[in-house]
Amino acid sequence: AGTTVGPAADWLQVNDRGVAKLDIRCAFKMDDDSILFAEYFGRAVFLEDMSLKDNYLVVSPLYRTDSGKYGYLEHHQYVAKMTELEMPSEKGEGRLVYVVHRIDP
Repeated sequence: AGTTVGPAADWLQVNDRGVAKLDIRCAFKMDDDSILFAEYFGRAVFLEDMSLKDNYLVVSPLYRTDSGKYGYLEHHQYVAKMTELEMPSEKGEGRLVYVVHRIDP
């Protein structure tokens, strides 16, 4: 597991049909003190008063690192799909949970 470290950035472009194009860049300091850089590209739709099945977020993360321990992440393609969404409220911060699938060559 890692801890998010800066800088990080995200870009969100929403078209007139409500489909968002995602471009996210972030870095994590890992438990072996290495840095894992992640780039996420994908699509999302978040409509008010709609169920999770009507809203979606799908990304294709890519990873880079100089870590021997986490270097295997660079050898695969990944696809992730949102499975839970809790919007921020007076009860606390929101959260986004997704399942990640590894695509093997």
